[in-house]
Amino acid sequence: FLTDQGGGWGGIFSVPYIGNTIEWYVDNLIAPGSTQKYKIFDNLAAAAPVGANGLKIDLKKPPRMIKASPGDVARAVMENAALQLQEKLTELKDHGIEFDRAVIVGGPSRSPIWPRIISDATGLKLIIGDSYAGAKGAAMLAGIGIGIYSDEEDAWNKAGVKHEY
Repeated sequence: FLTDQGGGWGGIFSVPYIGNTIEWYVDNLIAPGSTQKYKIFDNLAAAAPVGANGLKIDLKKPPRMIKASPGDVARAVMENAALQLQEKLTELKDHGIEFDRAVIVGGPSRSPIWPRIISDATGLKLIIGDSYAGAKGAAMLAGIGIGIYSDEEDAWNKAGVKHEY
């Protein structure tokens, strides 16, 4: 990332330990039995108010039955996932690493509502990458190596960006 030349710093991390817990809430409380469970998850979370009417779900803890509307559960799950990410970002900032934007890939990046929730929780400008981000980055570096792109910035600009939040 050319930090020695004044370029930006980059890193990669995830919060994978919450995936199974999110899946449990979707399968058991948000959209049980549905073949379009993620569409329902997105729609219910989008319709629920910010703060999920006070419902808090800690995704680090085992999932549990909750007496709340599916919409509030969906919103609380998304908001807590964003807070888990914010905790990781705070750890980086505590070590002197400053940033103002991030690229997200994977499940939440395909949601029409989740990137906004993440951006609001973290204060970051989010760029939505595609599911082949690692392979795309490797191909861009190879393209620089064989002269298709002049440098990383040229490769990034020519590759394009889907969405920003």
